[in-house]
Amino acid sequence: NGYVGYGAANVPVRLAAMAKARNVAARQARL
Repeated sequence: NGYVGYGAANVPVRLAAMAKARNVAARQARL
């Protein structure tokens, strides 16, 4: 199923986006 493959490929992207958002939030909280 193409949807399953898309979901599997989307996991690293989602993890990277969450890590980036967390990094930005931490940087803003530090200011």
